[in-house]
Amino acid sequence: MQIQQALEALFSEPGDWPSLRAVDWTEECLSLELFIPKSLDCFRGHFPDQPVLPGVLQVLWVLRIAERVYGERDFTGVRSVKYNGMLLPDKAVLLELRPAGDGLRFTISKTGSSERKIKATVGEVSFASSHNPAA
Repeated sequence: MQIQQALEALFSEPGDWPSLRAVDWTEECLSLELFIPKSLDCFRGHFPDQPVLPGVLQVLWVLRIAERVYGERDFTGVRSVKYNGMLLPDKAVLLELRPAGDGLRFTISKTGSSERKIKATVGEVSFASSHNPAA
């Protein structure tokens, strides 16, 4: 199955999934242009006056996408994650995954003023070494 089809199937499963707008995949990087609709269940109570995409959901997206693209693997942990800005509903973002040793580095960028990309979330997740995403 092609990457685009695999991701479209994943994003059509029940749950809080963004809309997939575009996919670009090279050996070095998987880039996904996503749209985060306000209709996601996670926005109902997080937070009432200003909905914000939960950080744990961002990491879950990374893990599920990695599983679909790179194959099943044994997740061993989040090495690092830094939230530099809030991801709000009804906005487009760019999610990038890059193989890094026995894990993946990820960046979620949003467009700021003057169309400049802002790295809202950056992090790295690790997997058991027998399931190297770069392999």
